[in-house]
Amino acid sequence: GSINIRWPAQALSRAEEGYPAAMEFLATLFNLPPRASDEALGDRHADFAAALQTVFTSLLESLVAFWLERTGETSLCLAGGSFLNCKANERLCNLPSVERAFVQPASGDDGTALGAALYLAAQQGEPLDSGFSPYLGPEYSVEHIRRQLEEAAADGSLKWRYEGLTDEYFARAAQDIAEDKIIAWFHGRMEFGPRALGNRSILGRANGHEIKARINGLVKFREPFRPFAPAVLDIDCDQLFESKKLQPTRYMLCTARVREDAMAAVSGVAHADGSARIQVVSQDVNENFWRLLTQVRKVCGHGCSINTSFNVKGQPLIMSPDVALATFRSIALDTLYMEGFIVWKP
Repeated sequence: GSINIRWPAQALSRAEEGYPAAMEFLATLFNLPPRASDEALGDRHADFAAALQTVFTSLLESLVAFWLERTGETSLCLAGGSFLNCKANERLCNLPSVERAFVQPASGDDGTALGAALYLAAQQGEPLDSGFSPYLGPEYSVEHIRRQLEEAAADGSLKWRYEGLTDEYFARAAQDIAEDKIIAWFHGRMEFGPRALGNRSILGRANGHEIKARINGLVKFREPFRPFAPAVLDIDCDQLFESKKLQPTRYMLCTARVREDAMAAVSGVAHADGSARIQVVSQDVNENFWRLLTQVRKVCGHGCSINTSFNVKGQPLIMSPDVALATFRSIALDTLYMEGFIVWKP
């Protein structure tokens, strides 16, 4: 159903004052001062967040449904920070009239750089590739990584060997995951946008022992309520999750329902409401990550793992090998797999 909102006049009069004024207005209107970073989360915080999510999702759904009916379109192309809201995106993708959907993975302010580049290319008559890849960042050669490893391991704090991108390399990483170890995975070009999509990732078993608490407490240092996302092979998605598998699920931008009979197999990636922010992995989009999950499938029965970004709280997504090695050394990760190198702590 529709939701009618009547904002007080002072809200509209302050609309041009920006984000700080909006936050101040909400705090005053709902008698809910902003929470300090060290303040415990209470029911009032959870209720307020849930109410905002409900209203926001309903408004978006009404707006999109209106324009789909008005235009007769069955395809959605969405961008902007609002569409990083994966729960709202699930509702939009599940609208009966939606047959295709695309959400730009870097849908925040950083995505304007891509739009500006595409606009200039179009203005200059440059041919534009009809495909899209989120892997637009830097990548590093084996020789560069070897030099970084030799320097980082000089004090004896790290051990390493070069295996190459062999079947044995991927099988070794999959075996670590099957044995409930937490690994770092660093390959190819860095992802563009806020989500780690298998090139700068921390990975673990989808139903590992207390896996959420272990990653939150020992690696990510973040709030315990925050869920982790699953990366899942395209061929296994329907066995574990209920989803239309539209394009946003490639980029961790759309939640799906965990199937009741699969809950035990993916307990570490299921949120309290039974949802999961899935990343569907196929060979054509990310072959290295696909090869790893294929090996995970052989030892775990399904090609699914926890996938969270390779960084710690307050640190941006790791870009370069030197930062990856320094971070790996400082947090409770078991093994680092980096462009064919296997790195561990003695």
